[in-house]
Amino acid sequence: VHFDDLDALGLLHNARYPVMVERAWAELWTEYGFRFEGDWAAAGDACNAVRELTITYDAPVTRPGAYAVHLWLDRLGTTGLTYGFRFCSADGATTYARGTRVLVRLDSRTLRPAPWSETFRTAGRALLRSAD
Repeated sequence: VHFDDLDALGLLHNARYPVMVERAWAELWTEYGFRFEGDWAAAGDACNAVRELTITYDAPVTRPGAYAVHLWLDRLGTTGLTYGFRFCSADGATTYARGTRVLVRLDSRTLRPAPWSETFRTAGRALLRSAD
C-alpha cells in the first residue's frame, strides 16, 4: 500500500482493495504460466471477465506498508470459477477485507463462455480450498 492509495481520511480507499487482490492473482497465475500479454486471441485462459464481486471490509488500513493477500479457489467449474481472498496484515494476524469473485472464461472471438483448458484446470485444482 502506497501513500497515494489512501483517501482524504487517511484510509485505504475501498476501490483499491479489489485492485490489489487482482494484482496478487495476476502474480500467482503468472507463476503458473498464465498471463495476458496484450493479444486476446492468444490469451487463452487469461481471456476472462468478472461476473460478480463481493467484499466485506473488516478493519481499515490506515497506513502505507506491506500487506498480504491470501488466495484460494472455492469452485472450479467448466467455464467459471469462484475465488476467495483475504486482505490482511503481512503476518496474517489482522484481516482488513475478505470476499469472493466469480470469473467466466471467454472465447476471444465471441465473448461467450468457453471451457477452461485442462492445463488451467490442473493448476486450479491445486488452489481449491479443502472442504474441512
